[in-house]
Amino acid sequence: MINLRNFLLKSYDKKIIIKLSDMEGYFADKDAYERMLKKNPVVYRVYRKVVNGIELSLTILYSGKIGKQHFMTRGHYHLKPYLELMMLLKGKGIFIEKKGNKIIKTNLEKNKVYVLSPDYAHRTVNIGNREMEFVTIQKAGAGHDYKKFKKEAMEKIIV
Repeated sequence: MINLRNFLLKSYDKKIIIKLSDMEGYFADKDAYERMLKKNPVVYRVYRKVVNGIELSLTILYSGKIGKQHFMTRGHYHLKPYLELMMLLKGKGIFIEKKGNKIIKTNLEKNKVYVLSPDYAHRTVNIGNREMEFVTIQKAGAGHDYKKFKKEAMEKIIV
């Protein structure tokens, strides 16, 4: 038996660091964004590893706000509709899914496994005052479309 969090932190294939400068256009309060951009904090980190055709990811989403909006992931669609599982390990967060005009908001509970809708856009929001950690598991090769997500702009703002 392994601790998935520690396994990913020690043996990841890919580490992704998303800073505030990578999230231009994601926050409604442009003035607050510009003020915070001077510090350009890390918003979140992703540690990813593929094992036997399964993609494992640990995301550490930091606490913070731009104006009234909490720090969040950029959000994305998957290029292939593979099933994805998610589990909150630490912190307090909300998961948002969107397909057309339908928006589903889920308050995440620690150590509960969530099955994500494969054909919905999705993002995670840290509504707590400390870092949030969650793992995702899916078949490798699902791909991520961040541009389509940003262009459509998920209008659900969590404050």
